[in-house]
Amino acid sequence: MTNVPNFQENSWTRRQLFRNQRVEEILEHARHCHTLVSCFLGRQSLLSDLRERIRFGNKHLIVLHGQPGSGKSVLMAKLAVSATQWIDGDIRVVTRFIGATGESRTIRLLLQSLCYQIADIYNLPTCFSENINGLINEFSAVLEFVPQNRPLMVILDGLDALSDTKLSWIPTELPPHVYFILSVPSGSESDCTSFKHLQKLTVEQNIIQIPPLSSAEISEMIDFCLSKDQRKLTSNQRKILIQTCEACPLPLFVSCSYMESQLWTSYTPDQNISLYPNISKMYSWILGRLERVHGEQMVKKTASYISLSRNGITREELLDLLSLDQSVMDEIRQYQGITVPVFPEALWEKLRMDFGVHLIEQRTDNSYVINWAHNQFRSVCLNRYMKSKDYQIAIHSAFSNYYLESWSRNKLNKSELPMMPLSWLVREENRTFQVFNLRKLLGISYHLVQSNQISRLITECIFNYEYLLHKAWATSIVEIQEDIKAAINPERPTLDLNLLLETLQLSTKVLLRDPCQLASQLKGRLHQIEATDKPVAPGDPRKYPLLPLLLSQCQQSSVATFVPSFTCLVPPGGILYDSIAGHTGSITAVAESQTGLQAVTASRDGTLKVWNLETGKTLFTLHGVGKKIVSITVGLQNKMVAVTEEHGFQVWDLCQPKLVYALHDSLDAPILTTAMDGQLLLAFFDGSHLVKIFDLADSCKLICQVDIPADETPVHKNHSILVSKNSVKDYIVFAYRSGKEAMVLSARRGAVVAKLTAQDPVASVQGVAVTKEYFVVICRYPSLKSHDIVHIELFSVNTFAYIRTVKGCGNDFIAKFAVNRQGSHVIAFSSLPNTNTTEIVVWNLETEDHKHMVKFSSVPTGGICFDLRYCLAFSDGENFLKSWNLANRLNDQTLTVNVNRNKKTDGIQEIVAMKYFPRYVVCRSVRPGVVTVWNIVKSKCKGSAVRVERGLMESNDVVLVRDMKLYILTDRGMASFTDTPRPIFQTLLIYDLLKKKYISRKTGLYIIPCPKHEYRILDGGLLLGLSEKRDHFVIWNMDTGFIKDRLRPQFKDLALNLLTERDTYKENTNKQLLQQKNKVKETVLLTPWERRNETKTAKRRRREKEMKKELERLQHLANEKNNAIDQYLLSDNEKVIVCSYYAHHLCVFRLDTMSHLHTLEDKTSMLFLHNAALTYNGSYLALSNYCDAEKISYVTLWDLENGLVKKRLKNEPNICCMGITDTADRIVFGVTSGNKIKVWDPFKHKHKVIPGYENLNLTVDSRIQIIEGGSKAVLLSGDVSLWNLADGTVVSVFTPDSKICCLTLAADRKTILVGMSDTPSLITLKVASRDKDVNFTIGADLFGEESTSSEDEPDDKEQPLKI
Repeated sequence: MTNVPNFQENSWTRRQLFRNQRVEEILEHARHCHTLVSCFLGRQSLLSDLRERIRFGNKHLIVLHGQPGSGKSVLMAKLAVSATQWIDGDIRVVTRFIGATGESRTIRLLLQSLCYQIADIYNLPTCFSENINGLINEFSAVLEFVPQNRPLMVILDGLDALSDTKLSWIPTELPPHVYFILSVPSGSESDCTSFKHLQKLTVEQNIIQIPPLSSAEISEMIDFCLSKDQRKLTSNQRKILIQTCEACPLPLFVSCSYMESQLWTSYTPDQNISLYPNISKMYSWILGRLERVHGEQMVKKTASYISLSRNGITREELLDLLSLDQSVMDEIRQYQGITVPVFPEALWEKLRMDFGVHLIEQRTDNSYVINWAHNQFRSVCLNRYMKSKDYQIAIHSAFSNYYLESWSRNKLNKSELPMMPLSWLVREENRTFQVFNLRKLLGISYHLVQSNQISRLITECIFNYEYLLHKAWATSIVEIQEDIKAAINPERPTLDLNLLLETLQLSTKVLLRDPCQLASQLKGRLHQIEATDKPVAPGDPRKYPLLPLLLSQCQQSSVATFVPSFTCLVPPGGILYDSIAGHTGSITAVAESQTGLQAVTASRDGTLKVWNLETGKTLFTLHGVGKKIVSITVGLQNKMVAVTEEHGFQVWDLCQPKLVYALHDSLDAPILTTAMDGQLLLAFFDGSHLVKIFDLADSCKLICQVDIPADETPVHKNHSILVSKNSVKDYIVFAYRSGKEAMVLSARRGAVVAKLTAQDPVASVQGVAVTKEYFVVICRYPSLKSHDIVHIELFSVNTFAYIRTVKGCGNDFIAKFAVNRQGSHVIAFSSLPNTNTTEIVVWNLETEDHKHMVKFSSVPTGGICFDLRYCLAFSDGENFLKSWNLANRLNDQTLTVNVNRNKKTDGIQEIVAMKYFPRYVVCRSVRPGVVTVWNIVKSKCKGSAVRVERGLMESNDVVLVRDMKLYILTDRGMASFTDTPRPIFQTLLIYDLLKKKYISRKTGLYIIPCPKHEYRILDGGLLLGLSEKRDHFVIWNMDTGFIKDRLRPQFKDLALNLLTERDTYKENTNKQLLQQKNKVKETVLLTPWERRNETKTAKRRRREKEMKKELERLQHLANEKNNAIDQYLLSDNEKVIVCSYYAHHLCVFRLDTMSHLHTLEDKTSMLFLHNAALTYNGSYLALSNYCDAEKISYVTLWDLENGLVKKRLKNEPNICCMGITDTADRIVFGVTSGNKIKVWDPFKHKHKVIPGYENLNLTVDSRIQIIEGGSKAVLLSGDVSLWNLADGTVVSVFTPDSKICCLTLAADRKTILVGMSDTPSLITLKVASRDKDVNFTIGADLFGEESTSSEDEPDDKEQPLKI
């Protein structure tokens, strides 16, 4: 395999590439259609019949069938061009001739292509699934959006050419204004499977058989061909030709017979003129004739390679394979009398000419291939040459050997260039891009499977990283998953395959978007599994023997990619979800049906769908319900459905379908539920005490209105009321959120019949539900040891008495919950705080067993679980449902959580690199009181800290880290010796991490409390913080514990003088203003006539008003000098401080001289440091500011040594993050609008825009750092991304499953250190490369780490790549 240079194709280019491929596919079928139409003759009666059937199709398929060779493709082409004349309206025709391109033979690619084309025609969203089940639903969904004025006709020809004979994707009943015409062969036993299935999908009158040609039509065809070729036949020859064609009246046979008649001459004896009576014998005779002319082996092997190829064979492939076939080369030497090293191209051209029209050139895999013009010729070749299974396996093996470069024609010519690399690097002008070898990427796995070389498929393809990377990059990760499924043998399971398949399924969403993250996804999920996979005894095999080789190859990726040091993503082994897709817009609500395994969803595409969860298909679609549906309630035994939208709700009859009732513009948001088996609909109104009860069986008639007793007032203003989704008898349960009791409402009587009071007054009700036996009240109780504990309190449905409580654990953060229909389990979606991950937790109400079933990335917006086999959820922006089967793992005791002893989720909230100990970093955990030390160099130390300290501080303490010492500010109290009592820290503890002991304790201190990030440890044992009023800096000496110095701005005294000498200030200001008015033009806009008519008195008053306004502005600027410090930046060399005051000025201080250097003022802009960057030595400051006068945003570069503006970049709004080089020669900032990065070189007067990658989401929390002297930048914006600023490209992206809490750079300024929100281990990110990685060469191990043979181990031993 060739080395592909490090090049990252941005997502837009990849999407555009796939779009271009789809357009090429459409054009290829259009060209094929026009080619076929040019050959059409006659068949007028059949066309008339087709036209009538299409006009009265009765919303069913139309199936055109006939014998192979009966002219189905030509008729379908004629139908496609005639549709505009047959159908009223601006009809759109979508045509596919299956087999005309290789991609059209695969159902998944065919449906995907159809969905995209139809979506483009009708301006629908184009976010479609990659899996076949989702595409089937989405194909039906896009057909439903066809409008009346623009009907749609879908024409699919040759279903027998599909690689999969399953036809479940074909819609049985068509939406209005959609015409669906299919063609399929019939008449022989082998071709009837598809036809018999289609007969069941449509009505009998829509099945049209193609009749044989009449004698007149046969004569017309022959005359047309003779006229076109300017030929004539003798009367006897014409008679024989027509009689033979009448015996087999098929267009294909007529065409072939005519081609054979071209070999006749006028003087050919009559006894030598003969034709075979059917197509098969005709084709067999043609092959025999070619064998006699060219040699048996040449024709046999050529026919074999073409017939058994994957969607055809390229010219180069065929010549290579024939050159490597010894029997063919021996035959050439025998018949031609020559000895050549490779197959002569002239012989192939001659053979191709003799095949004539039976060979065609098609486009597939982005290249042109040679294939048979008709499937019947392939069938004849298979029967003539390839009856033996062993022979077929040998041909497939020849293909696989060729693709894997075991054989190559170039080797015979002693060429050093590989014939079949995985990709080529192409340079065009200023662009460099990959061209993938799809013939190899797709052909290897196909021919290895066909030749039963599964072990070779596993070792040389599936567990070869470069092959996986290129195949996922060129096609889709779904193709790799299909390869793995083909390699899995249920009788002899390979654990590595199952593990890899689960891993890729977990990473599917990321890899579909960015396949170059394959290495980071594999390493981030499998590293710990591989590290702990040790033989049980010496000599025993590993559990996963193939895994180490794959992970080691990730370190040598040909494409630059991040590789994490340890497991930081959700590992395989859990419950995987299935996708249920079919909406074209994002889902907004989901609900369960009352009966059956059905679910109902609403979407922003304006539809409501009913799903069969067993099949994953849509049962019913309702249009026009609204695009902002919040909730769905099903009633009356699935016949009625009520939906809420903003401050109203609608009730729809699904049987009609029609709108039964609607309530709009209600003051309060409605919350709906049903009672009495769905007959009664109850509408609670959030924020009020009103309940309306409707009878769904009586056209949603309002029965009564109930005023809830106001004994307990709502705690919350929004989402204040909780209502059970189900009922028992006519009872439903409701409660006020965070209240202390729930109430039982009788829907029939319209009254509250009981109150269910929590067992402890500190309880907070979070949810209510009803089962056949219990009223369920879910409460949250405070806990001293951990987070609040969930209590599920059960009450009797008969007596309303309390029965018992089922407890949860400290890791339950219930956002949404459900109760299954049997009433045996409570299922909840527990969104872990600040992690962007969710766990599905389950309680068994009988055994009180509590399990955390599965963890997944994202926070669900809605979810239900009425059957443990189908736990459904969706997240914001997703157009599909996630479905988990919890029943399979319900008895797995390893998932059980001990309520009293549960392990808490922990992460890293701060990383501090050690300046004088570059091998180490110190981290503070999310859990209070835990500090860890990590060796980031030694591979033996991955995943485990070299030192862990617990219990050194309390939650109210401030911990600062510097040079392996912890500075702990503790003993927080109130200062009694001040005029007003103030909180202070009275004790400073210094803990040495190397010595593992306290080395200093200072008491009786007066350290003003500040937020932790506003304290800084400086060289010389100094502590920098803010004063009591936050108006100046205070520096404490940590050796003595006393204040060493105070750093104040000098302008404060000046401001006080201005306030005390107000009159003088006004007089001077007035003089200055008068001078300015004389020099500067009038700022007030006056019309000429107003200026002429203005009196001197009016002019004086106007100027006085302007002077007063200017005086007030200057006074406001002077008052701003008294503002408190809002934020400050400290230079990396700890010598310069820049602070903002929420004002029009900044202050610059010098720490080494303890002086106020400059005041940076901009009278028209508020100056902040939220989006600012400071150089290493503090000589330059870059910030974003908005000019109020000009209404323009700037990026301003300040020279802090002179206190002046150095450069400005105009019109740069929506900046969210900024970075600057040490010399200020490059400034990089992120822009939220458009999600892009901008690079500004202020001293070169250059700036450029780098577009963001797909799914980039820049926010105010994003952070950017420039590395490698300004050539690259690291961006944290949910993902971690590396940008090449010189080339303007994205080098690599790492997408985590959970939230990243912090990111910093190690001392080498290359290694990225990441702290995850749910992983206690420090993660290092390095860019994988085939170049040897240079580790730290300075520093020593300080914590007694295990010594190895080398000072600094590489991450993994290099492994050869082979393919």
